Amino acid sequence: MTVTGQHDDPFGGLAALPDGVVLPEIGPGLWNAREDLDLLLPWVLRLVDATGLPGWYDEQIDIEKRSNPSTKDGRNRQVTTRAVIVAWFVLKITRRPLTHTEVGRFLLHNLNGERRALLGIGPVVPDPTGQSPLSRSLLDKRAATARVGRLVKWMNLVVDPSEYDQPRSRVHPDQKGTLRRDISAADLDAARERLDWVVTQIMAAPIKAIPRRLRRQWGGAAAVDDTHLPVAARKATRTKVSFDIDSGEYRRTKPTGDRHAPKAKGGKGAKVQEVTKSVQALDLALIVACDATRGDNQYFPTIPLGFAAHAPSTDPGGNAVRVLRQLDAAGVRKGHLAQDRLYPHQKVENWHQHMLDLGWSPIFDYRIDALGRQGFTKDGALLVE
Repeated sequence: MTVTGQHDDPFGGLAALPDGVVLPEIGPGLWNAREDLDLLLPWVLRLVDATGLPGWYDEQIDIEKRSNPSTKDGRNRQVTTRAVIVAWFVLKITRRPLTHTEVGRFLLHNLNGERRALLGIGPVVPDPTGQSPLSRSLLDKRAATARVGRLVKWMNLVVDPSEYDQPRSRVHPDQKGTLRRDISAADLDAARERLDWVVTQIMAAPIKAIPRRLRRQWGGAAAVDDTHLPVAARKATRTKVSFDIDSGEYRRTKPTGDRHAPKAKGGKGAKVQEVTKSVQALDLALIVACDATRGDNQYFPTIPLGFAAHAPSTDPGGNAVRVLRQLDAAGVRKGHLAQDRLYPHQKVENWHQHMLDLGWSPIFDYRIDALGRQGFTKDGALLVE
C-alpha cells in the first residue's frame, strides 16, 4: 500500500491522488489473478474513484440536462457513471471487448446483489409476462444494454468537440452542412478542453498503479507519434461521406520507382506513389513515456501519457501541443522528446516554438530529401545538413 502525492513525483499531478487516498500498487500477484473479481473489483473501484471521473460526469450531465429544455424528467437512473467506468476498466484488464452489450452483460451477470448495490445499479425486475427463462434472460440483457447506451450517450455529449451531428446514414458531401450543430466556437473549445481532461484522467489511471520506486526512475524522456485509429465506419466516397463524420481516409504511400531517379522536372525521388494502406480512421497525436537508459536494462515501462484525436493529416503539430499542455498543467517532468520525420517539417509556430516553450528538448532526424545543401539564411549563412 502506498500514498502518492505530487511532491518528488516526476509525473506531478498526473499521478497524484487526493490527500489520504490509499491505493494498492499493482504487482505480479494481482495481475496474475486479475480474473478473480473478488481481488480485482475493489482495486479498480479505488482507482476509478481516484480519477474523480464519476462525480465529474454526474455534475456535467446534470448541467447539460438543465440547459436542455426538451429533456423530460424520468425515473431514477438504473446504471451509474461509476458502474460504467468501472466496467470499462475491468473489461480492458481482462481483455474483453468494450461494447455496450459487453458492459451490460458484465453488470447484469458478473456482479452479485451486494456489488450491484455498491455501484448503484438498479435491480433487474423479472419479466411479468410469463416468458420462458431463456427469453426473459434475453430481454434483461437487452434492457441492460439499452441502459448503458443511454448513459454513454449523455457521457459523450458533454465532451463532444465535433461541430457536426453524426449522420444515421451516409449523406452526400453537399449535405454535410445540414448536420452542423447550433453551437458556438467557444462552446466547442470548452468541450475540447473537457475531452482532453477526461482523456488525461483515464490515461493517468495506470500510472497511479505503478510502484512509486519505479515512477522515480523516469527521467522525463518521451516520444510523440501520430498514429491512426481505425473506426467502425464506411469509407467516404465522392458521393457520400462516412458514417463517422469526423474521421477521414488514412493513407500510406511509397514510391514505385527508384527513390534517386530524377523526376521529369529535376530533383530526386520517384514521381508516382503507390498506395500501400487506406483505411477510414482518426489520427491520434500520442505522447508516450519511455526509458532512455542505454542497453537492455530498462528500468521503466513504456506507457502512454495522453493523446488527442483528430482527422488524418490535419495539423498534427497543433494537436500534439494540446497533449503537451495537458502534461504541463499536471506538472509532468520534461526531458527529451523523440519524434519521427513528420514533426521537423511542421510550421515552427505550430509545433517547434510551443514544444520548446513548454520545456521539452527535441530529438529528431530528417527525411533523405531534406539532407545536403539546403540554401542560405536571410543573412547569407549556408545551410548544410
